[in-house]
Amino acid sequence: INIEELLEIILLVTDLHEIKGNPAAEGSGIIIESKLDKNLGPVGTVLVRRGKIKVGDFFVTGNAYGKVRTIRDEYGSIINEATLSQPVEISGFTVVPQAGDRLFIVKNEKAAKDSVSKRDYQKKLLRLSDIRRHITLEDIAELSKESEIKKLKIILKAESNGSLDAVEKTLKDIEEENIKIDFIHKAVGAISDSDILLASASDAIVIGFGVNPTSKAKMVSKEEGVEVRTYDIIYKLVDEIKLAFKGLLEPRVEEKLKGNVEVREMFKVSKIGYVAGCYVLSGEIERGDLIRVVRDEKIIYDGKISSLHRFKEDVKKVSAGYECGIRIENFQEISIGDALEVYEKKTVQQ
Repeated sequence: INIEELLEIILLVTDLHEIKGNPAAEGSGIIIESKLDKNLGPVGTVLVRRGKIKVGDFFVTGNAYGKVRTIRDEYGSIINEATLSQPVEISGFTVVPQAGDRLFIVKNEKAAKDSVSKRDYQKKLLRLSDIRRHITLEDIAELSKESEIKKLKIILKAESNGSLDAVEKTLKDIEEENIKIDFIHKAVGAISDSDILLASASDAIVIGFGVNPTSKAKMVSKEEGVEVRTYDIIYKLVDEIKLAFKGLLEPRVEEKLKGNVEVREMFKVSKIGYVAGCYVLSGEIERGDLIRVVRDEKIIYDGKISSLHRFKEDVKKVSAGYECGIRIENFQEISIGDALEVYEKKTVQQ
């Protein structure tokens, strides 16, 4: 290929069709190269496609955002802004960008965070749309109505060996000629992400007795489409299994995670008591929401948010990316480093 002729043709087509960039538009560009610099951190070589890119601008690229710290031109000189069609090296990325990703300048940090959150959500929806849904108790109930032979595969986790043996024996006792229960795996401890993956591979449901799934297990169960059910009373567990086999399952209460929060500070406020200084990692939390305190992957308290604060003001809700003060109703033993899971309960028709 004759590069000079190709460039001449490109220039000719550009002139004929009056193809021009818009220097007044919001800045944007394309990442043509990236690396991790030992002094500047993640950097990217960007070709400016529209508008200008200036030091201090907030930007979004891929599923990350950042703020332009430095700009170097093609000669290595530090400049304050890059203009249309100019290749420059930019620092200020939170992660090493991918070559080929587009970079967009946004108004402020909030706009950058909102854009990334929206992209993450859309990416998650696309991933979830390809998930194969695994068997549930509702499916067993439908099969029962059609008088088919039913076999329920279970991964069982319990708080102790005694509970494990008791649940297994009780469920085995309800087996009949056309009702079979197959325990794929059983063990003591919280429901882990590996339990979920095993259930996904074997088309089983996961049952926890006196234990709950870890945060990672909850995330994986949604991604894999695996049903997880937890119980504290054995007869409720047995009754639901029996009703599923008879095709008579009643509506059940289901938990939906609203947000994850990290405790970073503790403050003692006169006439109020202790307030946890927190950072909302994901989702949106509201005053009055249900909340559980998790320490070392164990739930130590389950209650309700009694008050939310931003600085010295009471607020109704706080979104991801913001700090806040949280008081939990009838609970003062919260500690720095505790994980807080905010959730709601909904009645689900089965």
